[in-house]
Amino acid sequence: MRRVTLADVAKLAGVSPKTVSRVINGEKYVAYETAERVRRALAQVQYVPNSPARSLSRGRAGMIGLGIGWEMSSAFAGRLVDEILECASKAGYGLMLFTNTAADVERLVGSYKGGQIDGVILGSIPGEEPVVIERLKSCGLPYVVIHPSDVSFHAHTSIVRVNDAQGVHKATQYLLHLGHRAVAFIGAKRNAVWARDRLEGYKQALAEAGVEVNPKWLYLSPDLPLRVGFQGGMEMLTRAPEVTALVCATDEIAIGALSAAWQYGKHVPEDLSVVGFDDIPVASVVTPPLTTVRQPFEVLAQTAFDLLLERLGNSAAEPQSVVLPTELVVRESCRPVVQGWPSHLGHHGAAFAEGRGGE
Repeated sequence: MRRVTLADVAKLAGVSPKTVSRVINGEKYVAYETAERVRRALAQVQYVPNSPARSLSRGRAGMIGLGIGWEMSSAFAGRLVDEILECASKAGYGLMLFTNTAADVERLVGSYKGGQIDGVILGSIPGEEPVVIERLKSCGLPYVVIHPSDVSFHAHTSIVRVNDAQGVHKATQYLLHLGHRAVAFIGAKRNAVWARDRLEGYKQALAEAGVEVNPKWLYLSPDLPLRVGFQGGMEMLTRAPEVTALVCATDEIAIGALSAAWQYGKHVPEDLSVVGFDDIPVASVVTPPLTTVRQPFEVLAQTAFDLLLERLGNSAAEPQSVVLPTELVVRESCRPVVQGWPSHLGHHGAAFAEGRGGE
């Protein structure tokens, strides 16, 4: 059986071989409808690109690096890696994972100098390491950063992050709108923009409602998220029994808090309302399904990948700083502090979540 060629795909899609090549290489300036027609043709004939030939033709290695830094047991990390891998695969790139250790950074630099890698996407943890950044800059390795811990530190390159403060602000507002006033916060004790912004969003929402933040309502820990949630939840239930709602900096922290409530004999949401952040897959299937702030993983990954491709295509391109919005997803883990649901909120506060209340 002979190998399927670009000409075969082009004939089936009704375009030129050059157009097929542009779609495969992820180049711009191909109409959306045309690109979709080419992709359907590629799938129909099960076309397999000749990777070495493609790399030589475009002067690239066809491989990008992803500096993770997060614990791979983290649902957030796993989801983001999956999304970036999918973006890379669609564009015909392979993915090399590395950490922020000195040995891994040198391996990465060696791969770039050897023409085996084109550029790098950095997560917040390797992105906050001055040694890592200086090493990449010294050899001219193109990179972008996801969720940078210090935005000003990356003024020379492109970054993408979500509006963490806005997300937690709206989640806290939602709880206040349900009548909660003793609202606690359980978060990560980390020197990272996302951690600081999520705490700030919580404080700002309380201040706007005229609610003073009680120090007993704050629990911050550098531990693993599930343990932070469990330990923080137990402390809140013990030392601040007046608390009726928890804002958690991540879904995994929220799930730990749900476990603490169960251990303590409290029911969610009857005795305690809980909100998370991220909307990881398990958030919708825990008991009760978790109200959370959805982080747009697909858009986050695609934006980071597109920003890197832009830098690969034009090293003089102006650095971009992209801030993506979040969305409040209302499920079953929250309820009003008074009996019965306020009629103006609709089912589980859907009106507020859709933006018709609060902000």
